[in-house]
Amino acid sequence: MPKGVYVRSLEHGARKKKSTCVHGHDTSLPSSRDPNGDCKACRSARHRSPKNKRNRKAWLSTPAGVLWLKRGRLRNTGWTPERLDRTLVEQKNLCALCQRPFTKDDPPHADHRHSDLTPRGLLHNNCNVALGFLEESPELCRMAADYLEYWEEIRESQVLLGRLG
Repeated sequence: MPKGVYVRSLEHGARKKKSTCVHGHDTSLPSSRDPNGDCKACRSARHRSPKNKRNRKAWLSTPAGVLWLKRGRLRNTGWTPERLDRTLVEQKNLCALCQRPFTKDDPPHADHRHSDLTPRGLLHNNCNVALGFLEESPELCRMAADYLEYWEEIRESQVLLGRLG
């Protein structure tokens, strides 16, 4: 029996198809069902659903879609809402990397180790992206810091030479 088709027994063992689907659409006419016996109106509604691929981008930009996406990403990286709240309190509402406070315009982002999806801490988006660009390598981070410090020293020495000369 195709899914979504309900039957009821009549006297003498005869079976008659129910004239409505689970959602109440009229399915008494053969043209109201697809070849699998499913309700065409329900199938059409599924295709118009916001979660359908055609409408996915629009749905993901809605508040409900953003929340759904965020919850899924957090869950996939080992973060729970409780862990998120606890970490935010432990970090005193400060980014674990730059130590600046989180704001409405610059909210916390859950950081995780990509190799095994272990949660690490809460960072600003820019701080999190910077770690990603540096391939989460402590050595590359040290090299980047050395590079910046070197050029800062050069700039300071040029300023001093400019003042002396």
